[in-house]
Amino acid sequence: MERSTYIILNPVAGAGRGKKEMSLLIPALSNLGHTDCVLLETAGKGDAIRLSRDVVKKGGKLIIAVGGDGTINEVINGLLSAEASPVTRCELGIINCGSGGGVAQTLGIPAGIKDQLYLIFNKPAKPLDAGLVTCTSQNGTSVERYFLNECQAGFSGAVVEEVAMTHKHFGGKLAFGMVSVFQLFRYKATEMHTRLDMCPAASQKMLGVVVGNGNYCAGGMQLTPGACPDDGYLDVLFIGEMNLVDRLINFSKVYSGNHVHSGFFSLQKARAIDIDSEWPVWVETDGELIGKTPCSINIIPGAIWMRY
Repeated sequence: MERSTYIILNPVAGAGRGKKEMSLLIPALSNLGHTDCVLLETAGKGDAIRLSRDVVKKGGKLIIAVGGDGTINEVINGLLSAEASPVTRCELGIINCGSGGGVAQTLGIPAGIKDQLYLIFNKPAKPLDAGLVTCTSQNGTSVERYFLNECQAGFSGAVVEEVAMTHKHFGGKLAFGMVSVFQLFRYKATEMHTRLDMCPAASQKMLGVVVGNGNYCAGGMQLTPGACPDDGYLDVLFIGEMNLVDRLINFSKVYSGNHVHSGFFSLQKARAIDIDSEWPVWVETDGELIGKTPCSINIIPGAIWMRY
C-alpha cells in the first residue's frame, strides 16, 4: 500500500539550511504522530519536478516541500504536469528554508518548523492560482514553466543569474539587494513590446517587466505590492528606463512597495501577457532562470491546492 505523505527535501537550499532543517523536522513529525512520511531527497536541478510527478502518479495525497522558492517551483511543476484527476489531487505544504523566501512571505507562513507543520496538518488546503510561462530555452527550443509567485523578464533575470552563480551564501535579502544595486549601475534598458489580454501591443524602452502572482519576492521586495495569488489575475509591473540617480532612488522603495507611485513604473492587472524585446533578455520564475524572450504568460486559476 502506498503512503499518502511525501517529503521532498532540497538539502542545499538556503546554503545548506535544508539539511539542517531536516534534523529538526523528523523529530517534530514524530512528536505529532506522523511517522509514516516518505523522505525523498533531491540531488540536482530538476529532481523535485520528477519526484513530485512520481508522487502524484503513485496516488500521494500530500507533498511537503522542504526548500526555497526554487524547490517549491519545481514541486509545483511536477504536480501540475502530472496526469491526475481532481478526485485524486495531491496537496502541497511547505517548510521554507531558502534564500529568497518570497512564497512563504506572500502566503504569510511563519518561520518556525512547528508552526509550519501546524498549518500543514491542521489547515484545509486552499486553491491558489498558478502562472504558466512559455519562452525560449538557451538551446533555442520552446519551454513551458508553471510558477506560483512571480515571473520577470529583463533586469530581474540578470539579477537572478548573478545571485545563482556567486552570492546565495550571503542569504536572501542581502544577496538580492547587493546584486540588484550592482546591476543598477550597468544594466542597459531595451525596447520591449508587450500585450495585455486583447489590448493593442505597446512598445517602450524598459529595464524589465514583472509579472506578480504574489506580492513578495527576492528576500522581501514588494515589486507588485497588491498582487493576490487567488484573485484570478496577474499583476504586471512595467519598469521604464531611468538614469542612475532615479534607479537608486526608486530601488530603495521596492521593499515598501512605494516605488509604484513613481512615474517610471506602471502597474496593471491581466490574465495573459505577451513580451518580446529588441534583443533577447532573461526570463525567470520564482527565482530560477528559465529562458529568454519572447515569452507568453497566462494565469491558471485555482491550479494549486496549498495547506497554509
